[in-house]
Amino acid sequence: MLGWTVRRERLIYTGWRGREIEMGRTYSRDGNVLTGARSVMERRKEYFEELMNEENERERRVEEVTVVNQEVAKISKDEVRRSLKKMK
Repeated sequence: MLGWTVRRERLIYTGWRGREIEMGRTYSRDGNVLTGARSVMERRKEYFEELMNEENERERRVEEVTVVNQEVAKISKDEVRRSLKKMK
């Protein structure tokens, strides 16, 4: 069956080829293990909304960066070709 299910207190996603991906346990704000698929999904949604809407250290560090004006050599087509050959 495609979609999300909860088995043994773990969130399981079953893909279209039948492969199951098991996620870790999901806990409520007060530390209880969530067992229903809907409650797990709602808690994960809350978590990611909080995560994406908070200030983080990286944004504050950008203000401390000093700009250095210097010329940068252009990359030639030949350099790109050689690099691509090395990657193959």
